Amino acid sequence: LLTALRDSGLELVSVYTGANFIYDEILDDELFKIERAALLAKEFGASRLVVGGGAKRPDGPKSDDFKKVGRGLDMTADIARAHGLESSYHPHLGTISESLDGFHQIMDNCSWFPTKTDHHIPKMISSFHIHESKGLPPDSIHRNPNLV
Repeated sequence: LLTALRDSGLELVSVYTGANFIYDEILDDELFKIERAALLAKEFGASRLVVGGGAKRPDGPKSDDFKKVGRGLDMTADIARAHGLESSYHPHLGTISESLDGFHQIMDNCSWFPTKTDHHIPKMISSFHIHESKGLPPDSIHRNPNLV
């Protein structure tokens, strides 16, 4: 891959991995997968680790699911930082973060989302996914000035 990138004049800017932080019994496996993604990102010259999603239970979220996602995102940021990478969160349709309420609850339970601009805080990648779920109105942007 390094040769292909060099020969084509392209740069790998990020590596993505999904994460299911709400299931305590697989948290260690999820963090191991994120650690491996960070190692590969660094090896191939990327500057950013992007984690996305968050499992969604068929019967709706349990009372501590959003806290677990926030905690997992904080652990992801620590892993990224340990490898000299920036980190980002990318929500997806079909995940715990797809609704505006879910998005805000994750923001409220994660140190990634400060009330002021901080260049050292990881970025939240917004996309058409959130728009399609009728989320991310302007007040969400004001709540998190670190949206990309």
